[in-house]
Amino acid sequence: MVRRAGGWAVSARRFLAPHFRERPGLAYWITAALLALIFIWGPIPATRNPWEILLFTILAFVGAHVLRGQIAEEFPAGEAV
Repeated sequence: MVRRAGGWAVSARRFLAPHFRERPGLAYWITAALLALIFIWGPIPATRNPWEILLFTILAFVGAHVLRGQIAEEFPAGEAV
């Protein structure tokens, strides 16, 4: 079976689409939880610096917003998944 590159990403977005459609804030809660784990763990020095934590947080939430938009565009509500 030949799969195109990124096929797993499309499958993940297809799985998440109905969940994000029903609960729009879910993407942000997941992002916040993952950020909290990373900041508590502190795997690199940048995760201990308040300014870099702020930068990571802003970028992560912008990324979550973009991902929600991409999922909504790729898998509209009326489409059977």
